[in-house]
Amino acid sequence: MGTDTYPRQDVRALLGSFVSVKVFLNRTDFDKSLAKSWNVEANPCFLVFDPAGNELLRFTGKPDPAQFVTKVTDPVLSAMREADKKADRAALADKATLLADFFPRVAAGQEAAKLLEDRKADKALGEACATVRAGRKRSLAYKQAGLLMQRNRMTEYEAALKKIVAEWPGTREAGLATEDLKQFETTPR
Repeated sequence: MGTDTYPRQDVRALLGSFVSVKVFLNRTDFDKSLAKSWNVEANPCFLVFDPAGNELLRFTGKPDPAQFVTKVTDPVLSAMREADKKADRAALADKATLLADFFPRVAAGQEAAKLLEDRKADKALGEACATVRAGRKRSLAYKQAGLLMQRNRMTEYEAALKKIVAEWPGTREAGLATEDLKQFETTPR
């Protein structure tokens, strides 16, 4: 992101939970393989990921700072409003918690937080929000454990996997962590 964009307070507020990575898609073989793996065909292309590493959205071009903020949040906000119209609690919970939790300092995040606050009496929506947030927390914990492994911090990696299994038994992440823990049974120390 250019030096004219990132220092702005509104952009920093938006990106507080994110990391910006600039890749020159046509300079090295690695850049080309990265572009291919993420299906990036235009330059510049912005890919926005949540802290767990899941792609949220993408757009091309070089927007000015105000446009950048709205390009990141508007698609999610539109999907949230559509889910609200259709009374789709699962989709509403997904989009509203995403905006409220990750973009609390911008208008879209504040709108989502207000919607959730106004709907506190809707127990089904509250349960759906809790489910979405718990899923994000599990996913993030598992991905962070994987980063420990990549950094060859195996003792911490093993402890993180055991914690996932203990905290969230019966979940997808606990199953994956259980499989990953098998390497410690067969690997001499």
